[in-house]
Amino acid sequence: MAARDPKPNPTDPAQRGPSALGIAWALLVLGIGGFVVYSNVNPPEAIDLGTPIAAQIDLPPVETAAVAVPLPAPASPPPPPIAAPSVPLPIPAFPTQAAQPEPPPAPEPPPAPVAAPPPPAPPPAPVAEIPPPPQPSPARPAAPAAAPEPAPQAAVRPPPAPPQNVAVARPSPPALPPRDVAAPTWVRFARPFDPEEKRPRIAIVIVDLGKSQAATNAAIQNLGGGITLAFTPYADGLAQWVALARAAGHEVLLSLPMEPTDFPNTDPGPQTLLTALTGRQNLERLTWTLERAQGYVGVINAQGSRFTASADAMRPVIDRLFQRGLLMVDARTAANSVAVRIADDVGLPRAYADRLIDQEASRPAIDRALADLERLARQNGAALGIAQTYPVTFERLINWLAQIESRGFVIAPVSAVVNRQPALATAAAAPAGGGPPPPPSVRP
Repeated sequence: MAARDPKPNPTDPAQRGPSALGIAWALLVLGIGGFVVYSNVNPPEAIDLGTPIAAQIDLPPVETAAVAVPLPAPASPPPPPIAAPSVPLPIPAFPTQAAQPEPPPAPEPPPAPVAAPPPPAPPPAPVAEIPPPPQPSPARPAAPAAAPEPAPQAAVRPPPAPPQNVAVARPSPPALPPRDVAAPTWVRFARPFDPEEKRPRIAIVIVDLGKSQAATNAAIQNLGGGITLAFTPYADGLAQWVALARAAGHEVLLSLPMEPTDFPNTDPGPQTLLTALTGRQNLERLTWTLERAQGYVGVINAQGSRFTASADAMRPVIDRLFQRGLLMVDARTAANSVAVRIADDVGLPRAYADRLIDQEASRPAIDRALADLERLARQNGAALGIAQTYPVTFERLINWLAQIESRGFVIAPVSAVVNRQPALATAAAAPAGGGPPPPPSVRP
């Protein structure tokens, strides 16, 4: 009896079959080997990498030629040729340049670049009106494309040339142009008045203006243009006050501070003419006053009862006023004033006060003084009254001015009565009552 195979023992390695791990390794080795053999027998074809694309980056608004970056040649045989652009595809540029429309044709400037990619030839010169921005690295290409409109170019263009036929600007004429430069100053700045006027003339001078703004405005605006206004040289804005008065039709005087008998208890100001000063010192103070404004016809003394009585003190002043072409009004603050006599000797145009209208600031007293002026004007042909800036004075003057012409008189500026009043020796007997006229001012 044949012997039987023994029963396999699973625990015996000699009797156990191949394991799963060994089978996997065998299959892996066979697969790799087969792939290598197949690759040697059938080499792989060239892999199509697609159309080469040239990298490009736009530049700021400068016209430069785009440069294509070539790709390295493939190691394997090239694939069949495929149509591809010879230049890089356009990429939108910065809005500062790409949106600029093509400029209109002109004879001299070069034509604007075409929106299509430019050829590799040198680009045209940029437009002169647009300053080129900083240029990045030249290795980076750029191409123009559509974008928002650029800023207006008018701001960077040079200013146009001035017109050839425009008159050159000249200095403004003086605020108070003279009518006749050859005439004396008092004639150039006098208020127009008919020299053929036959009616008796009455001149009224309002003094102390420029101290109170309300009173000065009231005199300029409420009194007629025939009234003469006298301004203190110490007034703030004196030149403006004089200009306003002249614009309203008034003739203007400057008050000239002079020494009174009770000086220094009564002090007319730091530029007062004093008998204790030399003639040169007084002329320096006179010059200061005269140069404070322009457009006035002359001066009237402010106080001065001591100074106007001194011939030695008055003569240099009268001479300087004559040289300046001015007139003088003597307020007659002193009965023994020599101002008019010296003015007649020198030939200076002069006038003097016949009455201080508001020596007593009441309605009856003011009305009586105005009636005295009418009598003197009818008798001598001209009369002059001085008034201050009292409200009652303005009230009575306005009422009197409305009726004066109906009584046969005419209101005249100071320049129209100069040298028309008689000499003081003759005029002393003129007022009613037969006695010499009292000093018209209450000031000493």
